[in-house]
Amino acid sequence: MGEQRVMEARIGPGGWTVFAAAWLSIAGVFNLLNGFTALHKGSFYAPQVLFSTVHNWGFVLLLAGVLQLVAAYRVYVAGGRTLGIVMCTFSLIVLWFLFFAYPMEAFLGLLINGMVIYGLTVGLPRS
Repeated sequence: MGEQRVMEARIGPGGWTVFAAAWLSIAGVFNLLNGFTALHKGSFYAPQVLFSTVHNWGFVLLLAGVLQLVAAYRVYVAGGRTLGIVMCTFSLIVLWFLFFAYPMEAFLGLLINGMVIYGLTVGLPRS
């Protein structure tokens, strides 16, 4: 168990870990762009939101984007699996609410987030 961590530290992350870090960074960049768009051009999105305003959702998306980029960096460097799993779970919940408005995009997001969670948990030792 400890030997696997030493080898991973020597050769760097690979496989599913790199996949998870890459998709977390892509999601972070998209959420940053969507957050800036919601703040500066709120009319781009539908005026009806489940609760709150488009302006407030812009701040939520900005915060989510920054946290996803931090999680991607931490996953790639080492030790950020928990933050990555939390961010993907948060994204899954948000995408579930968007499922009926944007079914194809939400389905792809659900699928990719599920694969990222799998990638972050596949090599964890059993406790």
